Amino acid sequence: LGSSYSLLRKSFYKLRIQAIQKRRDNNGINNILISMGGIDENNITSKVLMSISQIKWKKSPVVNIILTANSPHKDKIINSIKKYDFEINIFVDVNNMAELMLHSDIAIGGGGTTSWERCALALPTILIILAENQKTIGKNLASAGAVITLYRNNKIIKNIRQAITVMMKKNIYMEMSKNASIVCDGRGAKITSDKIIALI
Repeated sequence: LGSSYSLLRKSFYKLRIQAIQKRRDNNGINNILISMGGIDENNITSKVLMSISQIKWKKSPVVNIILTANSPHKDKIINSIKKYDFEINIFVDVNNMAELMLHSDIAIGGGGTTSWERCALALPTILIILAENQKTIGKNLASAGAVITLYRNNKIIKNIRQAITVMMKKNIYMEMSKNASIVCDGRGAKITSDKIIALI
């Protein structure tokens, strides 16, 4: 039925207005959220960290990484963060994703269900295709101007770095945020339940 019917937790709708205002007041990329889904089988998270480290930041961002207990590279990622000179926080099996997205300036992640959560909170995103079934989502969100879609290949570190640099431009950042907010408003669960109740 379309992204307006996405079944999101109510926390995303509750924080939507606050998130949109935060993006409008944005003064740069100070907080980056990395979330590659439940498994991240190919450890793209580590490649994202490497990309971030190669950028000449005026002020280094805080990086928050979302992992699950089942992430096969979890320990490797945790052990690797000490080599970077910017703050990195790792969260495992979170239940406050909406709050973490609210406080982020950009997200870097896969093209699964989280795509609609990021849009509901107007969060500009670098979307990395991690599976075949994410290609359509990545293509359509890129066409809507809500994300920069990348494919997993041998140039992924360079491509992530370049995408972050593009998103540093204020006009591009604001346009992506606006476009993302149009894709999904977080009311899908309520709209769906209202439709069902109306049939009873």
